[in-house]
Amino acid sequence: MMGYEATEVKLQISFGKGKDGFWSNVFPSHLVQEFQKDIKKFGKVLKVVHFLEIVFALVPVWLLLKIFFFSKGFGDKMVYPLMALFLGTGIHIFPLNSSRG
Repeated sequence: MMGYEATEVKLQISFGKGKDGFWSNVFPSHLVQEFQKDIKKFGKVLKVVHFLEIVFALVPVWLLLKIFFFSKGFGDKMVYPLMALFLGTGIHIFPLNSSRG
């Protein structure tokens, strides 16, 4: 594209402190193991949201997590920190729509 080639980027992120709050995408942690089922389910939910984007366009993320019965801890410790990082919203993520994040 435009004379440049795409190259793979190995992004490493981590959040939290201590055994019950720390997690990373680089290696397993207690928190990742604790929410392993939710993480897998969240991947499936994102596919549904993508397929039904018009339906979820105005649904805030906090409501999406409630609709699909995710725990409050999963949202607080995993979903919201990731969204804040990748969307550059800081802590102001609650009003964001789920389809466009």
